[in-house]
Amino acid sequence: MTLQFVPNIILYFVSVAVAGTLAFITWRIRPARSSTWIALLVFMIIWTIGGILEATLTDLHLKTVAITAVTYLGVGGVIFFWPLFTIIYSNHEHWLNKYTIALLALIPVTNYLIVNTYKWHQFYWTNRYLIEINGAVFFEADHGFWFVIWTIYGYAAIIFGALLLVTSIIRSPRVYQGQALVLILGGLFPLVANFFYFLGINPIAPLDLSPVSFVLSSILITIGILRFRLFDLTPIAHDLVFKGVTSGVLMIDLNDNIIDLNPAAELILNRTKNEIIGKNMFALFPQYQDLIKQIKDLTNTRTEIALGATQSIYEVQIMPLTNRRGQLAGRIVLFYDITEQKRAVAERDKLINELDAYASTVAHDLKNPLNLIVGHANLIKRKNKTTLPAKAKDSLDIIAKTSVQMAQIIDSLLLLANVRHIEDIQTEALDTAVLINNAWGRLANLAEKHQAELILPSEWPAAIGYASWVEEVWSNYLSNAIKYGGTPPQITAGWDIQETHQNGTAHICFWVQDNGDGLSHQETAQLFQQFSRLDQHSKLQGHGLGLSIVKSILEKLGGTFGVESELGQGSTFFFTLPLAPEEITVEVN
Repeated sequence: MTLQFVPNIILYFVSVAVAGTLAFITWRIRPARSSTWIALLVFMIIWTIGGILEATLTDLHLKTVAITAVTYLGVGGVIFFWPLFTIIYSNHEHWLNKYTIALLALIPVTNYLIVNTYKWHQFYWTNRYLIEINGAVFFEADHGFWFVIWTIYGYAAIIFGALLLVTSIIRSPRVYQGQALVLILGGLFPLVANFFYFLGINPIAPLDLSPVSFVLSSILITIGILRFRLFDLTPIAHDLVFKGVTSGVLMIDLNDNIIDLNPAAELILNRTKNEIIGKNMFALFPQYQDLIKQIKDLTNTRTEIALGATQSIYEVQIMPLTNRRGQLAGRIVLFYDITEQKRAVAERDKLINELDAYASTVAHDLKNPLNLIVGHANLIKRKNKTTLPAKAKDSLDIIAKTSVQMAQIIDSLLLLANVRHIEDIQTEALDTAVLINNAWGRLANLAEKHQAELILPSEWPAAIGYASWVEEVWSNYLSNAIKYGGTPPQITAGWDIQETHQNGTAHICFWVQDNGDGLSHQETAQLFQQFSRLDQHSKLQGHGLGLSIVKSILEKLGGTFGVESELGQGSTFFFTLPLAPEEITVEVN
């Protein structure tokens, strides 16, 4: 076997090295949907290796084997995978199924079989021979009818792929058109190279320029992969998502010109795409000058506006649009229709207000009869102290006790409604010692019944709040500690100064600790909800409003609340309030 050296063959070796490097880089990065591109690179390498073998071998038979077995394997793979790659890139994957893929493979596979069975027919070559140029021998042939078919199909496949990419650049917003342009240039290299080859314009003649041109195109496309991230967000995939979302989307450049919008935005703004694209926001929508200034001055904000004849309400979100260097390139404006949501909220608030007003009226109307029931029950007991049977006295006691409990429930409901509706509260520095003593005094009978013991610190700091509400918080916490504490309940109350918050205000954490059974994590999650009572405490009297009142009060006062508990280790309920500007320390009597 004799070999020859052709100077231009160095381009083929360089092409193999470049294509191999690009395939390796792409494989290492593994961008989404890049398998067809890697396959293209591999078949480019095979095509080029076939060209190297054809150029260096001197025997006609060996040259023919190199062409039929290697070169046309690479050519067929490239012609098959190029349209496949462009179909996937342009997001027309719905075209692909086992039938269309088989159709794309039909001509390349048939061509490979025909050229490898050339000995038995003259479909591809009618005659094969060697020609000598500058002391080197090269393969030459007279072609049959199948060569014409294959050539037409090959050009058609390349043009088809290029047209798909042209449509992508037309349909893509400007921010993605650089991606499609890279691909179009990459697709045109082989087409132009083959065209020049058949016109006899070939700088590396008599070698085929096609494999080199495909490698040049692969350099461009790989640059697109690395620089534009072609496979991570394809323009047409973007186009489908862009058109499919029901919210309005506007893309605006730094000069306040609209560069793209989706169909939903056309409906919202009552303007067609042709009327808006390229126009300035200030000129198009002079009635929304304030909103446009927000869009211009801010990079990330939300606001609400009413648009259209129906005055539909939209939440407008403005977000920055940056280039690959992280520099501001424009803004995206999103329009979310929240009309129904606003109406639902308004209806809900109206219903809540009506229910609260009704509950308040009913509660006041109920308290008077209850007071009369309690008063008459006590009056009957007092006037008939000696004549009433024991059972009658017990019944009167139950009537009075139950009526008092009902009155307490009504008071709690009124307090909850009152807290929820009052917007402006005049807060002040609180005498915590007085508040906790008042709360404990209200619970004197309950504490005596359970033989509860309360341990307090020697002094208390002054917090900012509303006295009657904070006293109610203490009353609820202490009441729970008595009811759910140990036997007898041992209750400890205290405080800690927390670190200064972001607004520069220090907070006090007040806490009440009991020696009860403790709570599980599931049970602590149920607390602070209206009418929520735990199963393990269902035997105890209560209406489940206490901690929800605590929650409402502290939310209004800008404080926090919570519980720390472990089964078998008791519970610690806490709440926080701002520390008074000039800390006042009050000694406990």
